[in-house]
Amino acid sequence: MAERVVEISLRIRMINDFDTTAQQCMANMHLVLRWEAPSTETMPTEEILEWEPMWKPRFRIKHLLELVHEQQMFSIVGKNVIEADYFLLCRVRQPLSLRMFPFDAQQLTFEIELLRDCNVVRFQAPEGIPAADVLKEKVFLSDFSLDEKVSHNYRLYFTSKGKSRRKRSYSGLILWVYLQRNPSFYMWNVAFIMFLIISSSLFAFAVNPIQIADRQAVDFSVILTAIAFKTVLSSMLPPVPYWTRLDIYLVACFLYLFSMVAAHSSLVYFFLTRAEMNDFLANGDATDGVYRLYKMDEYACMVAAGVWVAFNLCFALYFSYLHRWCRILVRRQAVLNLEERIGARHILREWSTIDSLVRRDKTVSDMESPGSAVDSGISAIDASLIPVGIAT
Repeated sequence: MAERVVEISLRIRMINDFDTTAQQCMANMHLVLRWEAPSTETMPTEEILEWEPMWKPRFRIKHLLELVHEQQMFSIVGKNVIEADYFLLCRVRQPLSLRMFPFDAQQLTFEIELLRDCNVVRFQAPEGIPAADVLKEKVFLSDFSLDEKVSHNYRLYFTSKGKSRRKRSYSGLILWVYLQRNPSFYMWNVAFIMFLIISSSLFAFAVNPIQIADRQAVDFSVILTAIAFKTVLSSMLPPVPYWTRLDIYLVACFLYLFSMVAAHSSLVYFFLTRAEMNDFLANGDATDGVYRLYKMDEYACMVAAGVWVAFNLCFALYFSYLHRWCRILVRRQAVLNLEERIGARHILREWSTIDSLVRRDKTVSDMESPGSAVDSGISAIDASLIPVGIAT
């Protein structure tokens, strides 16, 4: 059987309902396939709305959870060329890496793969138009936005026969969409609220340091409030076997709160015995130890407040760094995907822009290592590779 070539063009017309907890999203796809009609095909002599060819390529959407709606349309274009339009509304699973949450940048993956061996049928990119793209104005995501530098990238591929149980190779198309999470919601509604809750523990210094029970009442009220708040936050993320960056901040807040409880409970015992405490509470007799306790309590209040402010400033700087670094990471992945698609073997280490690809020409073979510094940018790449490979 002769190999059949199918031209493929995939457009993501809409992306919405992205659920971080369930790790899935809804996508509206428009898939266009073109192939030359086989000699056994019966071509319609007039326009028939419900006509369907005898042979058509069979494919699957990988990681498909639910096909909500499907519409097929077949037509004849040119001479003996069949064009199939598939309008697909589907829910697709999107495995996420949430270690950097809520500053993470995610790579959504949409993959179409043929169900026959590539020796029988394979995909081919159409001429003049990209094999895959995304309508940027139709990406409706509450937490995310398309990356400013790189919105999407794609690659046609063949699977490895060695990894197939049937020892077959399949042709497919993979489209990556690069998103950057907007952390503002989580910073104001999670981190800032937790900051206010933990800051309220400093008001315990307004209570007489000898009245330990009253100070502990303030501390444990704050602890119960923080625990209830953390329980609500747990429903915002899937159960992952690692800590996100927001988890690290929240755990650090609990450690600070525990240190406050320990200080309020033990400070008085460095200056007064239990008998002196009872005597002061009963008769109001102040000793030198009481005055030294009050003075040290003032210092402890200033130190606790200073440590808390410095702690949050450090985390604010760290979060700002993460926000920028995650954007660089997603662009690095975009460059690696494009490098793999065009066959280039070397890229620069300047990841902050897409200008880091090295031209695929004879000079590539002269390089010795992937880290070679080459004074070349995006202008040095074949101009025909850029519009269909990566969108800015």
